[in-house]
Amino acid sequence: MNQETAEVFNRFLQVLFNGNAAMDNICYNLKYKGYARIEAAIHGPMAHEMGAWADEVSDLMDELGGRPVRYALPDNVKEADAGECLDDLVSYFEELKAVTIKAIEAFDEYGEVAAKVFFEDFLRSKVAVYLRQAIEWRDAFKAMGADSLNVHIAAYTSYLKK
Repeated sequence: MNQETAEVFNRFLQVLFNGNAAMDNICYNLKYKGYARIEAAIHGPMAHEMGAWADEVSDLMDELGGRPVRYALPDNVKEADAGECLDDLVSYFEELKAVTIKAIEAFDEYGEVAAKVFFEDFLRSKVAVYLRQAIEWRDAFKAMGADSLNVHIAAYTSYLKK
């Protein structure tokens, strides 16, 4: 694996690990402010998935002859209300979508067909689904507020596999 390809992989891993940290912070804010059901809908099903996704990416990197590394992450300490938390969740998945598209383009340029195909499927089967779910929650919050969404979060969880 060439150095440029390895860098794309490793920077992608950094975005996934930072997503876990950012979502943990979102969840800490939500739970602290009394929205434990919204927090639970995000924490296990989304935040914990970022580590699993990172494992899939690093396993592929290993299979293709690259060495995964763990770059440093920024602190995730922002205090936020429920609306900001849901906006931040949507923003994270929009960022992940953009980074995934850039990775696909880079893998195409470097002739890394297996990586390109993997990331195309990753975009379709993971990132797009989680982005859509985050948007559904954010839009439900805007329509009904945090207290009502906290009670009815299950009714607005249409995209995550049960």
